[in-house]
Amino acid sequence: MGVSKHLPRNGQPVTSRSWARQDEAFVNIVENIRVEVEKLEEEQRQQQQIREQQKAAIFASINRFFSNQSFGRFIRDINLPTRSVGIAASVIAVVGFVKFCSPSSETQVENLLTQGKNKFERGDYQAANEDYTKAMKINSRNLQAYLGRGKAHFYLQDDKAAAEDYTKAIKIDPKNIEAYIGRGNARSYLKNYKAAIQDYTRVISLSPESANAYMNRAVIRCTLGDKQGTIKDYQKAANLYAKQGGRDKRKQVLNRLKNLQQCGARSSNRA
Repeated sequence: MGVSKHLPRNGQPVTSRSWARQDEAFVNIVENIRVEVEKLEEEQRQQQQIREQQKAAIFASINRFFSNQSFGRFIRDINLPTRSVGIAASVIAVVGFVKFCSPSSETQVENLLTQGKNKFERGDYQAANEDYTKAMKINSRNLQAYLGRGKAHFYLQDDKAAAEDYTKAIKIDPKNIEAYIGRGNARSYLKNYKAAIQDYTRVISLSPESANAYMNRAVIRCTLGDKQGTIKDYQKAANLYAKQGGRDKRKQVLNRLKNLQQCGARSSNRA
């Protein structure tokens, strides 16, 4: 509801010097509330009118279909009794109306994706997983559903399932950076290090400014004993973080460079 210019503002009491008479202030408040309520009621009436017009258009289309000569010939050809024609018409009308009132499959998917994201952010990874799965059942090629469920699987420490979901996302979008990063992370926890390096390298080829890809690849290279490759990747990551304003990440990289004997230690944080 909009605030009228006649109403007291900023918590100003009606007894302040802006109001000569207290009664006048209350009268103005009531009057402007009434005006706003009438506006809302009018908007609701207009919306209801639009819905009624849409319903009428649907039933008009159905009536035109049944009155069409081709439909009449079809009914005569199959010798359908007159009463049955009426029942069939009613069924089709109801089905059409239900379809009109039901949200589209696209809307259902978007709602499920939003729900899944919100649940994931609250830390309810299993519930998020279930919403993404429902979205997939409606649209089996929805990229965001696979990316979301892959991340949920990863945080549930089901790295195999996470890698599978990210692989499906890559099949849908072969240049999706998030999918390669996610699969690389899952593969690294599965100790499939060479495959993880391939994923991070693919990210770098698609996005040379991806500091996280260099950082993650450095960790895996160190685990595999590639010290020179580790140093090179850490240095590149540090430069990119500095350029992109990632001070904390840059500090982390520099600390690892100073203590390369610790670079193979894996963090339990799945961020």
